Amino acid sequence: MTFYTKYFRSSRNIQPTVNMSRRGSIIGSDGESGSVLDYNFSTNVASIDKRSYITSTRQPNDANAAGSVVNASQVGSTTSSLEDYYNESIVTQLEERSFMFLLNLQTRQELVGRNEYIKTLLIRLYFIWATLVIAIQPSYNFGEYGRWIARAVNYPLTFGFEHLPYTAAVIIAGIIFAIQLLQVIILIIAYRSIYRMSKYWPKIKVITRILNVTISLTSLPISWLMLGFLNCNYSSAVLVTSSTTAEQVLNRFPDVACYSGTNLAFIIIGLLSYVLTIFTTFVGFYTTTDANPRSETPFLTFDAHLYFLSVLSYQIYYLLINVVGDQFVVIQAVYFVVASFCITIFFLFSMPFYRRWENAVYFGFVCATLGGSLCGVVSTYVNTQNEYGLGLGLLGMTIGVMIIFSFIGWLCMDLWTRYINKDLRGIFMNHLERGLDNLSNDDIMNPKYILEKESIKILQEIEETNRSRRLFLFLKWCMKKGSTSTLGNLSDLELSKCFIKGVANQKTYQNVDLLIAASIICGNFFETGQQKSLAILEKLSSNIKNSYYVCMPSAVPRLLLREIRVFQNFMILYPTYKNELISSGLHDVVNVTNFFQDKLERMEKYKGLLDELKLAEASGTMSSESIADYTNPIYTLVTPVLYYSNDSTIPSDYIQSKNASISEITDSLIKYAKTYLKKEANGFNTTITSGDFMFLWTNRNGGSSAFDAYCDLFLRRNSESVQNMNIQFIAFYVAAVVVYGVCAAIVVMILLVHLRSLRSSIKFIATTLPKDQVGKIFQGLDKKSDEEMDIKENGIISKPQTTISLVVVSSIIVTVLCITMLFVDMQIISNTESLAIKYVTSGVEIFRNTNRAAYRMTELFSFMRYTSKSSLNDDRLLSQSDLSTYHVQMKSLFGTIASSWEVLRYGGRFMNTYEDIDILISPITNCTNVSTFYCTNLDELVTEISTVSLRLNEDVYYSNYAIDNLFLTLLKGSEMSNALMDRIIDIFDLYSTYASTPSFTLSIIAVVIGYIALISLSYFAYVLIRDFWDQIQQLRSLLNYLPVEYIDSNDALKQFVLFNDLSSKSRASSSEKSKEKDGGGDGK
Repeated sequence: MTFYTKYFRSSRNIQPTVNMSRRGSIIGSDGESGSVLDYNFSTNVASIDKRSYITSTRQPNDANAAGSVVNASQVGSTTSSLEDYYNESIVTQLEERSFMFLLNLQTRQELVGRNEYIKTLLIRLYFIWATLVIAIQPSYNFGEYGRWIARAVNYPLTFGFEHLPYTAAVIIAGIIFAIQLLQVIILIIAYRSIYRMSKYWPKIKVITRILNVTISLTSLPISWLMLGFLNCNYSSAVLVTSSTTAEQVLNRFPDVACYSGTNLAFIIIGLLSYVLTIFTTFVGFYTTTDANPRSETPFLTFDAHLYFLSVLSYQIYYLLINVVGDQFVVIQAVYFVVASFCITIFFLFSMPFYRRWENAVYFGFVCATLGGSLCGVVSTYVNTQNEYGLGLGLLGMTIGVMIIFSFIGWLCMDLWTRYINKDLRGIFMNHLERGLDNLSNDDIMNPKYILEKESIKILQEIEETNRSRRLFLFLKWCMKKGSTSTLGNLSDLELSKCFIKGVANQKTYQNVDLLIAASIICGNFFETGQQKSLAILEKLSSNIKNSYYVCMPSAVPRLLLREIRVFQNFMILYPTYKNELISSGLHDVVNVTNFFQDKLERMEKYKGLLDELKLAEASGTMSSESIADYTNPIYTLVTPVLYYSNDSTIPSDYIQSKNASISEITDSLIKYAKTYLKKEANGFNTTITSGDFMFLWTNRNGGSSAFDAYCDLFLRRNSESVQNMNIQFIAFYVAAVVVYGVCAAIVVMILLVHLRSLRSSIKFIATTLPKDQVGKIFQGLDKKSDEEMDIKENGIISKPQTTISLVVVSSIIVTVLCITMLFVDMQIISNTESLAIKYVTSGVEIFRNTNRAAYRMTELFSFMRYTSKSSLNDDRLLSQSDLSTYHVQMKSLFGTIASSWEVLRYGGRFMNTYEDIDILISPITNCTNVSTFYCTNLDELVTEISTVSLRLNEDVYYSNYAIDNLFLTLLKGSEMSNALMDRIIDIFDLYSTYASTPSFTLSIIAVVIGYIALISLSYFAYVLIRDFWDQIQQLRSLLNYLPVEYIDSNDALKQFVLFNDLSSKSRASSSEKSKEKDGGGDGK
């Protein structure tokens, strides 16, 4: 298999080491998700080890080598084989290294969000524009005005480089060539970093990807600029400057000879740059094109073949335009027709986009390019005189033909892709119906399981009717398609997943494209195993989210049991009251199969709450105290006794209980939930003789209590943690303010002392120096200083020591204010977290008590409404006193639900904070759910559940209503309870995610303002202090005019010159002399 095939078939968001069978192949593997199915006889796609293969095939000959005579031909043959082997090994090694290099440069992160969508959309629109306007070239004899129009629409592809003067083109070409050489160097560094495991690899990868994206997006303008140095006008010769003979000149630069020394150099540079551009475009497209099926970007492609091959054909087209020139424009036009036709055929074969409709739209653009290229050939033959009127007409004809071709291409592709989807869906549906028809009346089967069993037959039919390519397209399109079929309510993606599961053990299938498509589906859409773990681990980010994961499982023991008990009642009453149930309009009560499937889905959902708890504990986001609580064996787990006789005595001596941790209870519940999920409908009927049922039954109270206690511990620890954090931050805030205040006082005092030294220095020098020429200068400076001080005496702020002190104090005040803003933001976040945990607790209470009430209602019905005893209502399960307790507890349970809902409804910050949550709480218009209870206002739903359940509680316990009416009311109450609990799960899953990502707006504002203010104040203080020290230095520099002997003779002056030091004695002396001088002046 060539490198081209290996790389392009393995670069679609799957791991480089995808295992494929020689006789068969794996169905799915994804290195990102870790989802792998079962495979055998595997070799590596990226590396088929020739060495081991050759060694194994030569072993028999090697074993007999000692006893055989090797003649010359054998030696030659062996030598030739070895040479071939080593040559193949070098080539294979090169392919593998290149393959791994490209894969390591890729990033498989899914692109979601508005920013990613807009960026990708702009890039895709640029390529669509290039696809369309490349067919309208100025050289296609469109006349003078048509030429300008064609040139204008091509500016995004050429950047208008043809209008540059030669000098500017040379400069820009040199810069671009230097950048390309830099990119090559960085690619080499990246290659070495991969195999040397450099710690700087993440940064190198980012830089490499940025350069790859830049060069890929600008590859056409770069090619257009660099090839301009080859665009000679061979039809005429011109006498250029510094030449005595007429020479051929460039079309773009009529004053530059084609083969001048400078242009020859740039011809070489241009060709090298052109080759580098093709290479870097290849690397760029195949390492930066988003091919993750989970991304939400427009025109999401299965691979980068279309983009690279299209750009490559355009680059070759630009080469022909510049090398052949306008003299042979027909060659350009004919080439582009051939290239456009090949791209069209390639698109028909590949249909590269994940969304069906995007293939149809883009194919319309491809057909428009084909139509425009045909018109280009026509215009070159028709308008040979290049008349502007005829040229404009031909240009208009070209645009019209492109529109017509685009519409025809879109329509044909849309109809064809719809037919493919309908055809494949029809095959799936036919086999699903056959599987359902083959069931006996007693059989109850999930449609998904039936489809898995029929998948081998589906594959055989597809193979026999040569529909493998259609199946590949169906698998590819189903990843981004949300429509559902009519039978079994299965989406196309669910059909594909069931099909892949069913054919996973097929070891003789060798269609690589189908296997890769299946691998992508397995790796991205099978929510099992490590992939689901990673997806949940990414969501575990804070105590708020963890409180949701910890507390929600408290209802699971009774949730699982309630679904089993409701289904047991349904199995008993459905045959008798089938018509009443069907006419009730309730959800999934039409037949046993649908009702059973609904119960399985709900049990799977509840098991998911336990899975999330396990992953939360293993994620590393939990505190050590929470982990210790999770593993502390202080709870009780009961091992039940099974009853195989009619003895009504409960052998309590044989019921065994042991200490267990929440971890062990969680694992046990998951185990038994999985067991029930594998059962068929009849397996749900047994009670006292079933170990699975009795485990859930005997641990329904203890298990729920254990989870309740664990939840309370977790919430209490979180509250204590929040309070401790508040206290610590308050202490830090007070300490910081005190420290900054003390620092401010110390700094101001030091500044005042040091800033007074300038005046002291001037007075000291004035009183120390003799009355010579230099002394007069200092004496004059002293008088000037006195005059300035006298003038500014009234403005204390104008003094340097005051100004600098104010700046320093202002800096400290700004810092304290910023810390205060951070403290306020921290308090807001802390209060938000406390409220969020409080709201999550209320939501859990609603969830927990709703299930408790629904469970009790089910048990009251099971034990009090049947005239005879059976395994459903065996006295060894519940006593009459238990039933009386259940009856009494119903009112208190709904009171708790109402109070918890009021906390949420009128709590202040839960409602009208997040729009998505408000939508889930308020009535849902255009409801698409089967049950209207999922779309009812949550206020009304809580009230309706309370009313219906409390009335049913009294009717079941006291009255003699018909059992069918009571059962319909029970199912209605159960459906309302399920709707409420589902919406609580959705609401608080969303709320805990939002609340876990608090807003740091105030902190960001504080940091930005503080940063700007501190920089400004620091600069201002620096300028003032530098001015002060400049004056000191200038004062000291004036002493250079004094004789050295005089300075040596005066110790005080010497200390000032050398060390800028004025002792206290010197300052006092200078002060006294200054006063004496002032007094003498007054006496005169």
